[in-house]
Amino acid sequence: MDATQLKSTGLKFAGIAGALHVLKAKRPFLWAAFLALHPAIKASLSASVLSGECSDTASNGISSILLYVASVDSVVPKDYVSVYIWMSYVIMWGSKRAKKLKEEQAEKIKGKADSILACALKKYESLNLSSQTFNKLAFSAIFAQLISHYLSHGSNHNNKHLADFVRTKVFNPVWLHYSVTSHKHSLQWKAILKSYVKANLLLLAVSAAFTYKGFKEKLDQKKNGIYLNLTERPSTYELVTKWLKGAAINARSIINLIYLPNILSMILFYYTSPIGAIVGSREPTLKNYTKLIGFISSYIAVTFNYPVNPKVFGAINLYLFRLIVLSKWRIAKETRLQLPYWHKLEAIVMSYGVFTLMNLKNKGVQETLVNAIGKIM
Repeated sequence: MDATQLKSTGLKFAGIAGALHVLKAKRPFLWAAFLALHPAIKASLSASVLSGECSDTASNGISSILLYVASVDSVVPKDYVSVYIWMSYVIMWGSKRAKKLKEEQAEKIKGKADSILACALKKYESLNLSSQTFNKLAFSAIFAQLISHYLSHGSNHNNKHLADFVRTKVFNPVWLHYSVTSHKHSLQWKAILKSYVKANLLLLAVSAAFTYKGFKEKLDQKKNGIYLNLTERPSTYELVTKWLKGAAINARSIINLIYLPNILSMILFYYTSPIGAIVGSREPTLKNYTKLIGFISSYIAVTFNYPVNPKVFGAINLYLFRLIVLSKWRIAKETRLQLPYWHKLEAIVMSYGVFTLMNLKNKGVQETLVNAIGKIM
């Protein structure tokens, strides 16, 4: 590492440590060391007896130890980060494995385990499920689970460990304006509509910001007289209109994933209230009844909703599924696996996950989370 790189690393370390100190974070210098000093650690190890892959692994290990010491008693949600990292790792592994098996379909696959995986893959492909259809089914199943947690008694573990984001952004905007008194169902439509419009405008701004780069490229092409498609020469007005219209459709389709399933669930609860009264005294049956209502209403909503970008839809499903896994894990810790040192174990699991991703980055793996970890390398 030359003098310029060393100075840059030192300034980065000082800036991060200073900012964290002002924010009164615990162990600001250790956090700064983890976030800024990896290149210096790697360079010093490479200059010693270690070289190549050994120095990469050793520097990754040192950075992971710094992360552990910095985070072990911090407010960082180590269980969530661990779930996020290891679920992403499993998905990466599964995608790679599925691709490899697909490439080997024409060849004779050896080994019983591989044969089972190949048969499962072939059976899945025979279903001919598009990504949109799969996402619809996945979203409906996830929504059914979440609404069952949300509508359970406040002291219930599922309700208590429901993620705040899901509670405040997915369910509260609708259910706080809904009431049942003497078997009379009431919904404050004006409040719902006002909340719906606000949410649409907010997400419209976010969607427009994310798609601005593509719009700007097309605008620059027009200004410079360069057209990738010679048959289409849109005006500035047409470009702006298409950009904002696309952003509005994306915003509306995502917001509808929040509002429509909840409103349809209310309607179905209303029309099936006699059934609800019968099963209400039996908690397991009531839970399944709620899940069924949630699944049906959400599937109807996504079927008649504006088409959602499959990648965005998949990302939403994966995020919500991670929250379900996290809530189940927190319930298990509280009810069945009560240990005084969970914070240490989860710090180890999180740090080892980061260590694994750093090794993948060294091997040239190009995945979103791996690239994000690579920013400190």
